Amino acid sequence: MTSENHKIRSMKISEQLLREFEPQSTWLAHDSYYHGIGHMSRVLILQELISNLLEQNGAMVNRTALRWAAAAHDVGRVDDGLDLEHGTRSAEWIKRNLADRMTPEELDIATYIVHWHTPSDHLAPDMTIELQILKDADALDRVRLGDLDPTYLRTDVAKNLVDTAQQLYDASRPQDLNQKETFEDVISAAAKLGIVTK
Repeated sequence: MTSENHKIRSMKISEQLLREFEPQSTWLAHDSYYHGIGHMSRVLILQELISNLLEQNGAMVNRTALRWAAAAHDVGRVDDGLDLEHGTRSAEWIKRNLADRMTPEELDIATYIVHWHTPSDHLAPDMTIELQILKDADALDRVRLGDLDPTYLRTDVAKNLVDTAQQLYDASRPQDLNQKETFEDVISAAAKLGIVTK
């Protein structure tokens, strides 16, 4: 285990914390195989790892906004294709359904980064640290599609999480590969990998 992997494994994420932000299947506009609960749960964990590493380096991150954004960033998808408007629909869904779980500032950040997580970076009015983290966490889970290109990751810490993202995906796959991953599958996988603790 490299020193970077040891550093990652030593930053335990509380299972109880993750359960407070658990994505729900009832949130989904589309019963997705690639962008469903398993994906959003992994993005929730990956953003937590990226945020932890960046904060160790002195970054200031709005964690609550980022957690809700990760948990709901794909709820507006209507299919598993490109669906360039799903960020806008997901942000609107968050405004309607999660506003009571955040302060107005957190809600503004969450909806901003969910809205802009889909378009190219240069189109976003401001590539905030939270937007970079959400985009990188989402991109890291492209390991499930077999097309992650680490050169597109925005933060150096995310580039060090490629192996972790692959291990998390591999460990969270249900035995019946026709089944979709659940939140429990992902939490259990992260616990086995030593990322999540009770």
